Amino acid sequence: MKGRSIVWPLIGLLLLGLLLRLGDRLPAAERGTFAFDPPPGSYEGTIRVALRPARSGDPLVYAFGGVVPTATVGLRYRAPIPLAVEGPTIVILRAREFEGMSSTLHTAVYRLGMHSSLPTLVLAAEPEALTAPDHGILTRPDPDLELPVEAALFAADGSLEARTTVGLRLLGFSEGKPSFRLHFRRRYDEAGSASRFFEERGAVGQHLMLDGGDAGRCLTLIDEALLAESAADLGLTAPRSRFLLLFLNDEPWGLYLLRERLDRSFLERRLGLTDADLIRGHKARAGVADGWLALLDEAEGRDPAAEAFYPWLDRQVDIEGLMDAVLLHEATGRGRILAWRPHREGARWQWLIDPAGTMDDDEAVLRLHRRLMANPRYRARFEALAAQRLGGPLSGERLLARYDALAADLRAEIGWEVGRRPFPPGVYGDARQMWEAGLQDHREALRARLASLAARYGTGTASAPPRAAPEAPRPNDVVINEYWMDDNGTPYASLGGRGIVGDWIELRTRRPHLDLRRWRLTDNDRKESTAEGSLILPDLPALADLPRGTIILIIATENITNSRTFPADDLDGEDGRLLLYAGNGHLDRDTDPGFALDTHREALILLAPGDDNRFEDDIGIDFIAEGSEVTPRSFGIAGDGVRFTEPFRGIGRDDGAILTGESSNDDGRVAWIVDPPPTLTGDREKGQRVNILSPGAPNEGQQAASGHLWLILILVPVALLTAANFRHH
Repeated sequence: MKGRSIVWPLIGLLLLGLLLRLGDRLPAAERGTFAFDPPPGSYEGTIRVALRPARSGDPLVYAFGGVVPTATVGLRYRAPIPLAVEGPTIVILRAREFEGMSSTLHTAVYRLGMHSSLPTLVLAAEPEALTAPDHGILTRPDPDLELPVEAALFAADGSLEARTTVGLRLLGFSEGKPSFRLHFRRRYDEAGSASRFFEERGAVGQHLMLDGGDAGRCLTLIDEALLAESAADLGLTAPRSRFLLLFLNDEPWGLYLLRERLDRSFLERRLGLTDADLIRGHKARAGVADGWLALLDEAEGRDPAAEAFYPWLDRQVDIEGLMDAVLLHEATGRGRILAWRPHREGARWQWLIDPAGTMDDDEAVLRLHRRLMANPRYRARFEALAAQRLGGPLSGERLLARYDALAADLRAEIGWEVGRRPFPPGVYGDARQMWEAGLQDHREALRARLASLAARYGTGTASAPPRAAPEAPRPNDVVINEYWMDDNGTPYASLGGRGIVGDWIELRTRRPHLDLRRWRLTDNDRKESTAEGSLILPDLPALADLPRGTIILIIATENITNSRTFPADDLDGEDGRLLLYAGNGHLDRDTDPGFALDTHREALILLAPGDDNRFEDDIGIDFIAEGSEVTPRSFGIAGDGVRFTEPFRGIGRDDGAILTGESSNDDGRVAWIVDPPPTLTGDREKGQRVNILSPGAPNEGQQAASGHLWLILILVPVALLTAANFRHH
């Protein structure tokens, strides 16, 4: 009996020990979540940070300045940690809670007492990994050496825009100031996205550049930003960019330009191309250079003055895009032109603008342009386009004003630059005076360049370009408001219960006193093409002076059902609505026959007539597209100022898109509903049917009484549930 009395207590102790060990290994979710209190962010005064472990009792060790705490490095946490504000400060606090042999690293970035007109990017890294003589990323010139770092981006107002882990690579030094590359990889952060590092959300290449400029003066940063913004005005594709302050750990490194890198990731993310060639000079950055080199060789072997040379090359490359890219280079004196082409039958070479660096006279693209200038047709078109661009998007007035605005952005924060890298003593005085002197020299060189170009192409002086007449048609004077393919006859309240069978498009005017006579709606792939067809609005008094907000419904498909439903066009615009049906004889379908919307990579373009009846002379007004096969640039209207980013995806039969805002429709992500569900289009009844399609009437969100669509989408289900509960009770 005594033996049994000893055994059972021993068994109990063993079970208790086992339970305690199992308790140590409970999943983290059951233990809770580690937290910094207050959380990482921007604060005005001194704060005290408490560390909240995932499970009470676990030992906590913390360290500052990017140092990774270990069992032997750092301070043992015992009470909230005071972070004092003695001026604008970045504090990086790292902590670890040790659970037996394992531990998790937690990083918090605090922006204390800082007031900046620019965003602030903080990169947190183990100091040894940055500066160690044998393996530090700043001390070992190895472009392939990549260091995972914690990145936190603060907006100018102090809000935390983005936080993730990225790969940091050294790009090079300019007089002691480094430039870097940032790589967003799933192995660092499954949800990490470079798009969160730009104000304009959307597709962004996963490789970014942190360009430090030319060692303190930062004038090349202004050049790059000016070039990128001006390229966008011309409809050319250039990397997104923004100025910011950079901190490595808690140390300021000055002013930088964050921008996308032009590489395979850019093609895939920004342009939606998974199979394409991208060429810089004579070398491929993505794909292969064989096709590009073959084109250059053939161009060298042909007579550029021959009449056949121009149409041959026009089939190979985007000629107007080439002209714009060369003009941009001549106007700014900077940047490089990259060629790209998707692997698709009949695709033409198009152009990307790389704001960094400059081209020499032997650059392949410039050589191609010079050969083309020997062709009379190309030269005449180039000179005419140069006069137009230098009087508009590339005018001295516009570019110098933009230069001054960019300089003001940097001037407000130049102290961060000259404080870290003071200029050497010179005849101009102190560092700020040196910077201002360089800024003015740079501006004068730009002004002189623009004045020379303006004089060469007969557009007057660089500071006083000719202005377009105020009544001239402009992009977004009229917007494509709603469109639908292969409608199956669903009845619409906006049409008095009538339905449409086939394709329809709705336009909305956004400027008063518009004359829409002979305006053209087309789905051709190029402005001068007649391959797919156009609908041309009639030359009728009803379209000669339309007020702002007029809705024009165009029913594009002629069939028996539509002919019975819409026996006459509605040309009385007193109620703010017009209706034109293809079968009633007013729409011109014969000048460019064959118009019909397609569900596969379709583009829809609205154009105003030019000075004559040639399609080449038409003026771009609006553009939308499903997919990236056709763009404003490739169609030939980007130079008019027409833009469209983030094309629609996945539109099929009995499908389309609806604009729900009052502003322009230049972004497929903003204010558009694409491919709405059947329960919201009248195609599938679910309780009380709600049809958000409204042909011939303003869409939801476009009139004050209608409210916002998101509110309707919330309130309608709530109302239906309430009604259902009422019936049950």
